[in-house]
Amino acid sequence: MHSHYLKHIALPAIFLLASGGAVAGFNKRDSIRPYFVKIYEKQFFIAPLLSLRTATFQVTNILNKKNKISYRPNNEFSAGIRTHIFGIGIEGSVSVPLGRKNSERFGTTDVFDLSINSVSAKWINEFGFQHYTGFYLKPSWIKFNKGDIYPQRQGIDLRTTNFSSLYIFNHKRFSEVSPYLFSEHQVNSSGSFILGLIFSRTNISSDNSIISTEYQSYFADGANYRHMDFVSLGVLPGYSYTFVHKNFFLNLTGQWGPAHYWINYKHDNGGEHYDFDINFVYSYRLALGYNGDDFFYGLTYKSKNTQSQIQDTRFSASNSNFRILAGMRLKEKGIFTKRMKDLVRGI
Repeated sequence: MHSHYLKHIALPAIFLLASGGAVAGFNKRDSIRPYFVKIYEKQFFIAPLLSLRTATFQVTNILNKKNKISYRPNNEFSAGIRTHIFGIGIEGSVSVPLGRKNSERFGTTDVFDLSINSVSAKWINEFGFQHYTGFYLKPSWIKFNKGDIYPQRQGIDLRTTNFSSLYIFNHKRFSEVSPYLFSEHQVNSSGSFILGLIFSRTNISSDNSIISTEYQSYFADGANYRHMDFVSLGVLPGYSYTFVHKNFFLNLTGQWGPAHYWINYKHDNGGEHYDFDINFVYSYRLALGYNGDDFFYGLTYKSKNTQSQIQDTRFSASNSNFRILAGMRLKEKGIFTKRMKDLVRGI
């Protein structure tokens, strides 16, 4: 792994690894939860996956909202592995040429993606890091026909770092882990109000202005920046429900709430500014599939959307992930019976 990734992932990863022993724990005296949620405490799994992940952003002229530019990647499919071992879940994937659009028309995008999570009956903690380099552009005032070559910016670099903590209120009857992370099994249909705390950092940079010089006349103040750094802290209440028929399931989850943004941006002429904004974040998820004792498979879709403002220009970002995976559960033996916190203490 390149050294410049380490500073983004080291501390959150250590925190999650150290807390990994809390996976799916609950009070043994609780007589309700085992009827609704089955916990695979003595099994680990490995699951190949294929995902269609998209990280896009858009700039909009607030004074004339018809004028906007969407920045989109051209490398959406990734292949990887999800595993739940030593009491933590780890998922990693790399881009593959499957589904890539014509590179002459849409350019190319390099992608790195990593997520780590730690769960308990009441909490889900998750860390994610994404790095995208290279985008094609869709200005709203240009009509593209079939076969047209889209404007391309191979030098634009997008990095997102997210740390989220989700609390499940009805944890005695409901598992948010089951339909998405598969280390538990929702036995009977149930739902719960949820509350999320999300810390996020989005960094966009380029050697020159992110909005190309020839397009800046379509925008007002705040259009000639070459570096944008958004740090946000949001609180997202919501609700999640899982329908279960035998071992088949369908989950629907929605969250929405306010976020405070700390903003740093640098103009093309070298000037640097700091600002803040209060706006909203919303997230929704869908999952369906089969979750059995020996094997499982599922289809999941997640989307998170944020927006903020720099002078008269609005910035909005969207992260989505469509994922298909299938895996088998294996009995823990030997070193696999350890938890990550035990391994960390032994170092």
